[in-house]
Amino acid sequence: MPIDINYLREYKKSDTAPVLVGNPQLFRDAQTKRGKDPLVVDQVIALDEEVRALTGSIQSLKKEMNDLQRTVIAPAKKAKEPCDEALAEVAAIRVKIAEIEKQVRSYWAQGDKSQPPTARGRAPL
Repeated sequence: MPIDINYLREYKKSDTAPVLVGNPQLFRDAQTKRGKDPLVVDQVIALDEEVRALTGSIQSLKKEMNDLQRTVIAPAKKAKEPCDEALAEVAAIRVKIAEIEKQVRSYWAQGDKSQPPTARGRAPL
C-alpha cells in the first residue's frame, strides 16, 4: 500500500505535524517487522531527493529561458534586430530541459510508472 511521501521527508517534521510525518524510522521498523528489507525506505528517500533536485533544475532552466526571452529576444524582435545567438541559447536550454525530464521519467520507472512520487504524494513501499 502506498504511503504519503511526506512521512519519509525528515524536513517536513514539525511540532504541529502528525507523528508519522518526517519519521522514516517508523517505516524502517515496519518493514523489518514484516520481514522485508528496511533499506527500501532509504532507497525511496534517495529517489525522492534526486527527483526533487532534478525538478528544481528544470524550474531554474525554465526561469533562465523565460528571462532570456523577456529581456533579450522580445526587445530585439520588437526593434527588428537579429537575435540568433539568444535563440540558439534558448534552443540549447530546451535540449537540457528535455534531457533532465527524460532522466526524471527514468526515475519514475523505478516506482509507479504512471506518476512521480512527488506529484502523486505517495511513495511505493
